Formats: sequence, structure tokens, C-alpha cells
Amino acid sequence: MNSVGVIMLFANLLFAPLLILLIKGVRGIVLAFGIPWLLLSHRAGVNLPGLPLFTKDQAVSLGVLIGVLLFRGEIIQRIRFKPIDLFMVMWMVSPAISSLTNGLGPWDAMSEFYGRVMVWGVPYLIGRTMIRTLDDVRQCAIAVIISGLIAAPFCLFEIRMSPQLHNWVYGEHAAPFHMSKRLGAYRPTLMFRHGIEVGSWMACASIVGIWLALVAWRERFLYAPTLFHTLVVVGVTTLCRSLGALALLTGAFGVALFTRTTTLKIALIALVLATPTYIGLRTSGTWSPDVIADIVENRVDADRAASMRARTYQENELGAKAGQRPVFGWGGHNRNRTFDDEGETTTAIDALWLIWYGKNGVFGLIGLYGMLCAPALLIVLRTPRALLLHARMGGVVGLILALMIANGDSLQNAFYSPLMIVASGALATTAVSLRSWLPGRDPQRPPGPSRANNPRGPAQLVPNAPPMTPPSGPPRAGSDARSPT
Repeated sequence: MNSVGVIMLFANLLFAPLLILLIKGVRGIVLAFGIPWLLLSHRAGVNLPGLPLFTKDQAVSLGVLIGVLLFRGEIIQRIRFKPIDLFMVMWMVSPAISSLTNGLGPWDAMSEFYGRVMVWGVPYLIGRTMIRTLDDVRQCAIAVIISGLIAAPFCLFEIRMSPQLHNWVYGEHAAPFHMSKRLGAYRPTLMFRHGIEVGSWMACASIVGIWLALVAWRERFLYAPTLFHTLVVVGVTTLCRSLGALALLTGAFGVALFTRTTTLKIALIALVLATPTYIGLRTSGTWSPDVIADIVENRVDADRAASMRARTYQENELGAKAGQRPVFGWGGHNRNRTFDDEGETTTAIDALWLIWYGKNGVFGLIGLYGMLCAPALLIVLRTPRALLLHARMGGVVGLILALMIANGDSLQNAFYSPLMIVASGALATTAVSLRSWLPGRDPQRPPGPSRANNPRGPAQLVPNAPPMTPPSGPPRAGSDARSPT
């Protein structure tokens, strides 16, 4: 890696605060995570005295943190821990506990805790504190779509010219070049770790746009209708040729369409529970995905089926090793891996959940997927069906769908997006505050404390928004769909 990569890491400590200063509100904060993630190299890093390696992960989080402290310091004062944050706390402390229980010492525990806080804790807490209204959630969702729009022209360039941008800027390819060919054409890599990560990034942006287009297709941002932006992002996502991301996007689209047309919540609930259910079945050894690989081989692609079988082998091999220390795992330093007599690893390890199951055990997995899934589940269960489909809830449901795509990808790959970590924090705040944001059941009920603290009232959470009534048809007597005004 040439010096450009290191310079860019430190330059982001100025660039991210500048974005937050120039782009006001939630959108600027989210883009301060997204744009540097698109531009910085994951191969760049520098050792700082007394600190772990300073890399892209730390540079992105630290840049936003500096910007928030300088220009949006008031949101830090909003930090109030709730029971829903216990999952995040478990995830933050799990690497330190794993280090101590494996005898790796307090220095290793502190180092692991610092890395976890910078990579996961900072985005979550900023997402948790920057949200105050449903309009804030919508702005967060729009920023996710904008991140996909920003990546789209670079994807098109590399699809046509081959993945060269990282090589031209940083002096080496982001991933092995032989892995850039897929289905007879180039798969873009940009500054990401792999083309698969690009596909997941674009799929998350696509599903947010799809949901907003389904519930509020006439709304506009960036001088164009939501539907136009959605078509652009979905089109580029398809051209990225990441079959896993396309499969997840197709499944999420099916759930979105089913939910929108039937007004039933069952498909959303199933989607939220799918990832933890899979992990539970695999860690307990009660089910194997070989049957899915057989279907893929017969009906889709033999190479994809071989890849799935390789990952199943990883889960069997490394899951057995993790099962020897199931509660807190093996800690770091490759102690979760399996080795042959010559000291070589017997298998690769790709899935995010499998990595952290081996390192931090069931305790860490509960923290991670509780943080990612519990807020979404609470929102879906607590929101009346009619209001869940309302345009003003579009940002919330869009982020839920995107986060579930990221969760599904974590079953096969170890690529996480800071935007999805921010989204998990935003959804946690939504789950805690949603009852005060939505209209009450009793039209004669006086405003409660939550309304008294919000002089604008729930009806003004989105400027110029229509009353929070069902998407179509008049409200029925005694329903939850009355206007909050």
C-alpha cells in the first residue's frame, strides 16, 4: 500500500466533520459514514503509539465522532440507555470477556474492547441518538439510497472497464483480480474488500428505495421522484452480478410486496427472525443446508452450489471447534480456527456469524443479533398494520428490510456496512419512542408527557405530511388509523 492510503485515512478526520457541517441534519451524519466508506481503502493502516492498528474502520467512526462533537454536540447529550441497549452492551463487552476467560490478559481485553467500540459502538450510538422523529428516520433511509446512487457510476465504470479504481488510486487491487469475473462480465469492487460487499451495499440501498416507492412513489428528493432513483439503484445492483445479494434482494422484495398488498405483518416478522433462526439451527446441529445446495446446483448454478457446500463444511468444522467453548468463545489470535499437523488452517472462514461464534461464543452472538434484530421485531409487533404501511413509516420499514438483507448476507460473508450499524441504532430509538410518535387509540385522551415534550405533536413529525391514516380507504370507527390531529 502506498502512502496515499494512509494520508486518506487521516484526511477523513477533516472530511467527515466538513460533511456534517455542510449537510445539515441526519442525512449529513449518515453520509459522513457512507461516503468515506466508499472512498477509503481497507488495505491501508498505520500503527499509532499505544493504540491498535488505525484502519478504515477506525478512521470512518472517528471522523464522524469528531464532526458530531464539533457541530452536533447536542445529540451526545441525548444518550439514555434503555433495556433494548443491553444487546449492544453485551456485544461491546463480549471480546473483553473472551480475552479474560481465555487467559489472554487485560491488555488484549482492552485492545479488543477498543476495536469493538470504534467499529460497532460509535455508529450504533450515533444512530441511536440522532433520531428524534419519524422524519429523521426517513432522512436516514434516504441517505442510504443516496449512498447507493453515489456508488452507481463507479460500479458502471468498473463493469465496463474492469475493477481498476482501487489499483489506480492506491497502487494495488482491492481483491484478487481473478475473482472479478462473474457470469461473463466484470463485477465491480470499488474500494471495498470484495465484489460481494459491493453487491450487498447496493442491495440494501435498492430495497429502501423499493419500499419508499411502494408507499410514497410521488415523493421527491435530489430533484427527482423516489421511483426514478430506485430504478437507477436497482438496475446497477443487477449489473453488479452478485448472485447472493440479488437473491437476498429478491426475497426482501417479495416480503415488501406481500406486506404492501395484503397488509399482513407475518412476512416481515418471518424475515426478521430468519437469520437468528438459521444460526440457532446450525449451532445446535439440528439442520444442514445441503438440501438448498442441491436445489441451487440443479436450478441455478453449479459453482454457487459448490460455494454453498464449502460454507457448510466451514460451519461443521469450525462450529465443532466453537462448541468446545460455547459460552464466551476462544478469543482472538486465530484460536477459533482448526489446524492440521503442519500448523496450516484446515478451512477458510467466511461467515460473519461463524467468526464471532468461534471468538465470542453464544454470549457474543446474542448481543450481535439481538442488537440487529430486536428493535425491528418490536417495531413490527407494536405498530398497527395500517400505520405500518403509511408513507410516514416508509423510512422505518425501509431500514428494517435493508438491515435484514445485511443480516442474511452475514450468514455467508463477513462484510458489514457502517450504514447498517447506524440503522440498527436508529431502529432502536424508533422502537423505544414509537408509541409516543404514533397517534393514540382514544381520540379524547389528553396528551401524555411524551406529547407535552414535543410541542409540534406527532402530526408534525414529517413536515407537510398527510394525517397518519391508512394508505387507502376511510378510517373505520374504533380503529388505530385516526388522524393524530
